[in-house]
Amino acid sequence: GRGSSTLAAWIQMNLDKDAVAAPKPANASLLMSAKSFAEGDMQNYYLDQGIWLAVDPDKHKFGAAGKTFPYPTGRYHVTLRAVGENDGRSTYQVAIDGEKLGDFECPLSDRMFDEGAKFHKTWAPVRITEGAVISVRSEIGSRDGNEFSRARWAAISFEPANNATKKRVQPFLAKQAELLKNESARQSRTGTCFQPRLGA
Repeated sequence: GRGSSTLAAWIQMNLDKDAVAAPKPANASLLMSAKSFAEGDMQNYYLDQGIWLAVDPDKHKFGAAGKTFPYPTGRYHVTLRAVGENDGRSTYQVAIDGEKLGDFECPLSDRMFDEGAKFHKTWAPVRITEGAVISVRSEIGSRDGNEFSRARWAAISFEPANNATKKRVQPFLAKQAELLKNESARQSRTGTCFQPRLGA
């Protein structure tokens, strides 16, 4: 009867909502971790807690790092994964072969430091050629003039923006997923917290 079709419509409506709201799978983007930049061309950064690049505000006001893009030529949504801090809003610039994508001022965190989508900035879509230099520059900030943020960041991710790029990156996504799986298994066996050098 009519009631069952109304129920069916309601179920379909909620399924459609869930499909729209569902987060993209973590393995849909290629990563270049901040840790992998630590081995490249770097100025004023140090590796913080083994995973983030950060600036010591007692010594420097900014940090800069560059690394060769190790993935196939294509169009990508580029996301900077900054780290929110509670003592200042750090500012960031991302560039490809010297061409700036844009600026980002990271919002304040309620905690000493925090990660998550709130502290990410995405530029889309961007054409990147294999071998291009990806560079990040970040500057410390302060909310009270006494305590300063460390302009930390965790990674840059590259999500394919068209079908041709999606096809080209499949082997790289598979390799990245395997690396993450192996590291996760190793961590659970040893009890250590280690982030692989994605994008190496």
